[in-house]
Amino acid sequence: CGGVFALALRHWKLEDRFASRARGSVARGKLDPRIKRSITARERGQNDEAIELAAAVLRERPDDVAALQADWDARMAANRAAEGARSARRLVELHARHGDLASAARIWDELVRAGQRGPVGATTLLRIVPELVVQARRDAAIAALRVASSAETPALTVGQALRVAELAAELDPPTALRAAKRALADDELVEERRARLEQLVLSLENTGARAAAAPESPSPAPAAPAAPEDEPFELEPTPPGVEPQIRVEPRA
Repeated sequence: CGGVFALALRHWKLEDRFASRARGSVARGKLDPRIKRSITARERGQNDEAIELAAAVLRERPDDVAALQADWDARMAANRAAEGARSARRLVELHARHGDLASAARIWDELVRAGQRGPVGATTLLRIVPELVVQARRDAAIAALRVASSAETPALTVGQALRVAELAAELDPPTALRAAKRALADDELVEERRARLEQLVLSLENTGARAAAAPESPSPAPAAPAAPEDEPFELEPTPPGVEPQIRVEPRA
């Protein structure tokens, strides 16, 4: 997927300056003592205590990044990912909002691996797809594109649908085709975008047609039956009083 990688690399360079600024602000911020205790408790295997400490901070500051991270990590350690998915999804949104796409992509990948992809805004998901590609998290990138363009995202704009179609063209052609057709259904689509989408749909449909017409690989020939084993040969016993009929040729 060279085209997608090139697009992702350009996007990553534009976003990197915002990411470094966000990382610096987080590093300078004070860490709540309860979060320090939560991290220590998790490292000792005391996951329930770690969750309670993180939850106490979140009740006061629902968007505290360190508390959200501590809550997600502790619940993952306790095999309670479904309970911590809300914290993780909020982390994805907050990191992306502050330009730290690397962290947002990493946490989204953790959600996907835990089977908790869930609802995250289409704008956020489309921002982290290029970063996921750069980080070689292909499955997570495909999951992000599918969630962003799913029927459960009715507010997807034409521009977002076009973005999904372009990003998914190599990663996930069926998703790209659905997104492109969804955008084409908009009567107010400007001609320039309509032309791009129609060209993309034609390319995707042709690719699909070629794939469908390609002959399947011939199935391997059945293995030849094994040769029957030689039957054992036994000499019949010579009746009593009968000389064995053995002819010995004289030596030359």
